[in-house]
Amino acid sequence: IKNTVKNNPNPVETTLYIAGLASSSIVSIYSITGALVLQQMVTETIDVSSLYKGMYFVKIESEGEKTVQKFIKRW
Repeated sequence: IKNTVKNNPNPVETTLYIAGLASSSIVSIYSITGALVLQQMVTETIDVSSLYKGMYFVKIESEGEKTVQKFIKRW
């Protein structure tokens, strides 16, 4: 899953795009302090416009596998 799922753009302003998701994926976004700030079922676009600027981690769980990637929220 780590090599097949990609998020972009980075840094992001309003919409985070995630490519390569399976239909049973759960996407969770965590702040730098580890607080869960957003969670949703599979989707290729995630509206992050309500998040404060800074670094976040996106955890993707799919078909028994997990990957964590970081992204920067700008503005």
